[in-house]
Amino acid sequence: MANDILVIDGTTMPSPTVYTVGHMDLDSSDTYRSEVGVTQRDRIRQGVRKISLEWLMLTAGEIQIALAAIKKPDFPVTFLDPELGIVTKRFYVGDRNPMTLMYNRFGQERWSISYNLIEM
Repeated sequence: MANDILVIDGTTMPSPTVYTVGHMDLDSSDTYRSEVGVTQRDRIRQGVRKISLEWLMLTAGEIQIALAAIKKPDFPVTFLDPELGIVTKRFYVGDRNPMTLMYNRFGQERWSISYNLIEM
C-alpha cells in the first residue's frame, strides 16, 4: 500500500499490514425482531465505512504516529475506498486492540497495533 493512501488528520500514516474497508448500515431504534423471528427493519443510512487497520513491526516512532493521529474525538481521514477511490470523510476511532512488543530477527524492538475507524 502506498504511504499516501491513508492520511489521518493531516498525518500520513505508516503503511498498514492489514487494511480492510467495510460498509455498514445504520438502523433506527424502531428496528426489531418480532416474536415469530421476523425482522422489522428501519434502515436510516447505508454505506457507512469502517476501516480496520493493523500494523505489525512498527518502530517506536511509527507507533507514536499511529497513536497520535487518533487522539481527537473525530478527525478527517483520506483513504482508498474500493468503491469510490481516494476519498476524505470524518471518522472516530473505535476498538483499539492491545499494543504488542516484539523483536525482529536483529533484536530490534518493534510494535504491533490495530484499531478501527468508523465513519461519522
